[in-house]
Amino acid sequence: MENSAPVVKALRFGLFEVDLRVSELRKSGIKVKLQEQPFQVLIALLQKPGEVITREELRLKLWDAETFVDFEHSLSTAINKIREVLGDSVESPRFVETLPRRGYRFIAPVTSIPRDTGPPAISKQSDPSESPDAAPSIWQRSWPRFVVGIIVAFAIALFAWGVGRRWVVTPESQPAIHSLAVLPLANLSKDPEQEFFADGMTDELITNLAKVSGLRVISRTSVMRYRNTQKPLAQIGKELGADALIEGTVLRSGNSVRITVQLIDASTDRHLWAEEYQRDVHDVLALQADVAKAISVAVQVKLTPQQQLQLASGHQVDPEAHDAYLRGLYFLRQGEPESTEKAIRYLEQAIVRNPSDPLTYAALSDAYSSLTPQPRAPLDVLPKAKAAAVKAVELGDTVAEAHASLAYIRLWFDWDWPGAQHEYQRALELNPNLSKAHTGYAVYLGTTGQAHEAVEEAERARQLDPVSLSSLDSEASVFINARRYSEEVELCRRNIELEPTAERAYAWLAVGETLLGHNEEAVTAADRSVQGSRARAPYESVYAYAMAGQKQKARKMLASFLGPDGKPYLCGYNMSVISLALGDKDRAMDWLEKGYRDHST
Repeated sequence: MENSAPVVKALRFGLFEVDLRVSELRKSGIKVKLQEQPFQVLIALLQKPGEVITREELRLKLWDAETFVDFEHSLSTAINKIREVLGDSVESPRFVETLPRRGYRFIAPVTSIPRDTGPPAISKQSDPSESPDAAPSIWQRSWPRFVVGIIVAFAIALFAWGVGRRWVVTPESQPAIHSLAVLPLANLSKDPEQEFFADGMTDELITNLAKVSGLRVISRTSVMRYRNTQKPLAQIGKELGADALIEGTVLRSGNSVRITVQLIDASTDRHLWAEEYQRDVHDVLALQADVAKAISVAVQVKLTPQQQLQLASGHQVDPEAHDAYLRGLYFLRQGEPESTEKAIRYLEQAIVRNPSDPLTYAALSDAYSSLTPQPRAPLDVLPKAKAAAVKAVELGDTVAEAHASLAYIRLWFDWDWPGAQHEYQRALELNPNLSKAHTGYAVYLGTTGQAHEAVEEAERARQLDPVSLSSLDSEASVFINARRYSEEVELCRRNIELEPTAERAYAWLAVGETLLGHNEEAVTAADRSVQGSRARAPYESVYAYAMAGQKQKARKMLASFLGPDGKPYLCGYNMSVISLALGDKDRAMDWLEKGYRDHST
């Protein structure tokens, strides 16, 4: 008996289709160029969707035994080319997922198209007018619906004109949106001093949207890299792993604030929704809440009762207090000690005018915490950070940022592991999109010996903050504590691609390379880090020199740290690690004792 099972002619996923008969990849019917080796890897993955295909399976199936030496490089190159063609991301994959040390998995749905499937044959039609029994013409059949359609469309147009400038794409034609990035809102004011206000509006809109658990909202530290960028929106969406983007403008004039926002499909550059809002400056929180709710509706995410409550129109604000708060955030984000001190002054001004805002206290706690281990000693600033964090939670038990700030204190200052765990989990329960909570929780897990869970949590943080350098220190330490040195090196190299002059990335790269035994590469990375540092050499670079055999250079740098006035502060823990790498065990113990007394972070 002849086998009647249809022969597969093509495999379809998303907008793509692989034609197995002619070995072609098409996107929306248009041929896409993909080299032979990556094409064969793609077919191998498509033939077993949802299953893990090990690297060894791919080698046996697609590479000759003679090419084993170059296999790792060839496979990585092939996977990268596949991702490039599909517009995929290793951090937020939609198609090809990497399983470290195991292999790869195709995670999107795949449809098999049988060879005998196709559109029905088009037969030649006779002219209906030639037959007396012909059916009514298309116009005759549909004119009543056509007239009704015009009337309905006219009514909709009148309604839209009456309620303001708004237009939407119908739900039937809108793509599914699971991840969203709010690009920096443009400052339409001619006054550059108002830049802080546009940044603050962007920040608060992200904060509100991040409360929606049905959406993955990209962190502000990543989106701010795209201020005034000339990159195509499709490329931005790909780099951020976002299905849709929010673009908009802010104009503050006198006591009036106007925001315009539009929702754009990242892959097609198609505008899906737009709206304009204008409120009195006292009602800026209500304005932000209304914008967030409207965006949630536009992306077709159903809000839970708790989320509806969280996005309820905000109370009126004291404009001067709100301005001081936004200016404080603006300077805090710059990351330099001088700007952080300025941020503290603005945040304290905001508290004087509005002593009941938990977000201001949380920001103040973060500002104090960021000043250690350098230039300030932990005991100089962390008690102040703790007082602000405790107050933030007292004022706002449902504010995720407050719990995240207190969790940091519980972990690094109080050394209270259960307390830190409770606060991080509470923060993530309230806001699953809060990247700093994921990063902090990852460090907590690593600190308490839960290496595998720590890496998973760090990867969640990276999905929310894919192109930011702000969490590098935390993520690098997570991988090193887990003894996953190769992945730590890969993390640093990705950060260097984003910011070729990032001295912190080179410093951590030096550490990873020396732990892998790559002393020459470690010294090169440490040199780049020292050259790029604006103050003294990073602790990590000095450690790498010592471990790589450059002990004389390490000792010279260590001596330069020891100023006569004891400033800036020297972290006892870091100094002990360097001393140990130099073989000075007694000195290492002395520094550890000092670190313990200082509550070194």
